[in-house]
Amino acid sequence: MPPRVNKANVEDPEIGKRRIKTCYGDTNSSTGEELVLKWGDIYNMFRDEKYPEVEEEDKDVFTNIKRSGLHRVAARPPVFPCADVISWIISRVKVDNRRVMAIDDEQVVGSFRPEYIEVYYKLPRSEVDFTNKWLEKQTHDVHATMKSWWVHTKRFRVRPFKSTYPTASLREPYKLVAMMMCRLFGDPDAKEFQQVWVQLMHEVCNKGTIFNWSGILSCAIVHAVNRARRVLGENEPAHFYMSSYLLDVICATNPFPGLHWMWTPTEPPVHIYCSLLWEH
Repeated sequence: MPPRVNKANVEDPEIGKRRIKTCYGDTNSSTGEELVLKWGDIYNMFRDEKYPEVEEEDKDVFTNIKRSGLHRVAARPPVFPCADVISWIISRVKVDNRRVMAIDDEQVVGSFRPEYIEVYYKLPRSEVDFTNKWLEKQTHDVHATMKSWWVHTKRFRVRPFKSTYPTASLREPYKLVAMMMCRLFGDPDAKEFQQVWVQLMHEVCNKGTIFNWSGILSCAIVHAVNRARRVLGENEPAHFYMSSYLLDVICATNPFPGLHWMWTPTEPPVHIYCSLLWEH
């Protein structure tokens, strides 16, 4: 299992009987500095291979990132806010088998198991599994690696183990990878990236290694659902940053308008969203 995933199943049988008061959204693409590219733009940049001008030493990094397939799952356009829909989805998630069930608990309306995520996002076949065991085998110096990615005009300072580092201090290609890691793991925004991801980022940037992105995302969704439910039990505001992925799961599985959802005139039509899903 990928690091940072809570394996505990804290599913509450009463959760589906009440409205979940949660803040829904996608990981913010902000890095603390003005950023020209947003999630959909980043995806299109890799799809079309139209990369920004960077230093000579960084030019091959974009090619490696595209080969890894990370952008296919971690740079997707954010979806329109549909709080009621996400509330319904979260209340029907079965984290033990990673399925989204209908009201009667009999019909499966979506699944975020790794094998299905691979199909939804047309991911390349995994070459390496990102696990704690794999991390333990890595020997290169993470601090030296980060320092080599740093903007030359900024000073790199070593922080304690398991700390976060400012994304804005990375040069362009590494900054994009850090942002996509935040999205993949469901962090609130991309201003800080986790030190534990550096080995993973190194493989993507230097070798274009294809990791088990579907497995990482599937576990991250479980972690996010469990966290939202746990916080709700403590009477605190719950934040959930996997809304795009759960809507993808539903819309990729059910032909429009299979779920008979009701949409207000101010909401973008769901068929537009379904079209965007399959276009990417």
